[in-house]
Amino acid sequence: MPLSKETNIWAGYNGPSEILCSEHDYKKFPGLDGDLAEYARNWKGGGWDDIKVNVQYALGTKIVISEPIVKPQSLPVDTTVVLAEDTVRNKSDETIETSIQLRGTHTNSMSATVESEFSTELGVEIGAEIEIFSSTMSTKVSTTSRKGQTQTSSQELQYTRVVNLKVPPHKGYRVKMTATVETREVSVTLPSKIQGLFRIQYPSRRDGHYYWISYISSAARHNNNQSNFSITVEDGIAIHVDTVIEDLAECVVF
Repeated sequence: MPLSKETNIWAGYNGPSEILCSEHDYKKFPGLDGDLAEYARNWKGGGWDDIKVNVQYALGTKIVISEPIVKPQSLPVDTTVVLAEDTVRNKSDETIETSIQLRGTHTNSMSATVESEFSTELGVEIGAEIEIFSSTMSTKVSTTSRKGQTQTSSQELQYTRVVNLKVPPHKGYRVKMTATVETREVSVTLPSKIQGLFRIQYPSRRDGHYYWISYISSAARHNNNQSNFSITVEDGIAIHVDTVIEDLAECVVF
């Protein structure tokens, strides 16, 4: 069964969308420096091992941070919980009318766990937070968060129901206020990559030049650095509160 696209969970990012590269920023992207070096050694016929590869930030090469991506990890799971209950007994010989007021609380929770992290240097350079929120609550995770770190938020919600009853003679009822709580699990990814040019410096002239410029996109296989978060949410907007009336056969009085 395909997962529903309606997660009711959103993510926002409050940091910079672009950061101009400093020299050697590509080393903050695991595997990218090896990609660029291999490309430089094999370019224009290859055979060059003694090379120096630099990111050409002067021409606008930049780190680009995209918007967070939210994906459902599983279908929502419903759980029924009893928020409050009370009983009423009619020991008389006549039908009575009465009201029962039920009050109960439920604590919603949101837990964000870092499954993979930005490199330390890049996380610090970005210096921002990712906010994950539902219709009732939110939590924040820093770009410097380490793998395994968990951020949890909670919110207590109160519910009240008034139930009007007609109780026949010598009958009893148990009245319950129940809630169906929907729990969701989603993943949140904040991706980044380098866009622009890098410079190859050769030890001797190649086609008349020591330096050659090429696009990172043409050389990179590992041009990404990202943090992934596993989010578990009990969302208040998904709580359906109902009342249940049950006979109290054991309490019937004759």
